[in-house]
Amino acid sequence: MTQKLFLFSIVPLLLLAACEQPSEAASPEMPVAAPAKAPYAPSAPLDDKARVTAANFEGDANLTDDVEPSFVKHFSEGHDRRWYKADFAYSGPVQRAGWEADHITFDGDDVELKITREYKDVLPFTGAEYQRRGEYHYGRYEVVMKAARGSGLVSSFFTHTGPSQNGDPHDEIDIEFLGHRTSELHINHFADGDMAGSTYVQLPYDAADVFQLYAFDWLPDEIIWYVAEEEVFRVTSQEHPLPVTPSRLIMNLWTGSQNQYAWHGRPTFKTGATAEYICVSYTVLGDQGAEQCSDTFDADLPPLFGSAE
Repeated sequence: MTQKLFLFSIVPLLLLAACEQPSEAASPEMPVAAPAKAPYAPSAPLDDKARVTAANFEGDANLTDDVEPSFVKHFSEGHDRRWYKADFAYSGPVQRAGWEADHITFDGDDVELKITREYKDVLPFTGAEYQRRGEYHYGRYEVVMKAARGSGLVSSFFTHTGPSQNGDPHDEIDIEFLGHRTSELHINHFADGDMAGSTYVQLPYDAADVFQLYAFDWLPDEIIWYVAEEEVFRVTSQEHPLPVTPSRLIMNLWTGSQNQYAWHGRPTFKTGATAEYICVSYTVLGDQGAEQCSDTFDADLPPLFGSAE
């Protein structure tokens, strides 16, 4: 399989594998934050839904030979060649943090992404981005992480592709935390540049205080997001167009330009803030035997959203 490596900056992209030239901006501005929702309540009880997930999907996945296989990465194992530490800066209309490889460090069981109030070339802040090599498609994506705290910060786990990748459309699926609203999970997705819009899920804990498992199933007809294996939101292709393009898998910690302040807050965060990640896994759609982060992670937290066993 031919491996492709792309360096990513939230809006400006660089295509190093092919030409090492900065790309055009790929994303529109993020929306102004709406009032937070209460804990997500589906329109019907979950038991009454058609419980389609990445594990039991039986339709036509339309996979390609270029998609990477299932994997699990426990960061206690340290860095390996399947991962890339971004190290560059590119000035654009949204991004105000460059990427520094030294801002990615391994500490015991986790990898830490750090952001500092110091210049990276022309940008006034230096953040961190860690990317899995290759491209990934339909299936289940899991992460065990703790968000960074501080106004102006965005801690992320997401899939992404854009025009700089051989002319691919801007497709994206997001799990994000805003540093001034860390008791909420921010959910969004893009399909060919069309943004679905923000959904905020109120959490019964502070995501900057504890590690938790977050996940999404990317299916041909819907996307389902989870917190600690409990479904919190889903969107279908009838409600909004869905991503279809094999994508990169990325984690980063960043801050944006002034036109992002209404969304992520003014950048008053303390220098040295970190987002921490223990595990990341991807399971190809229909792969029943792959190891996942959820196989070994057990959060010691109160029951979510009022549910109890």
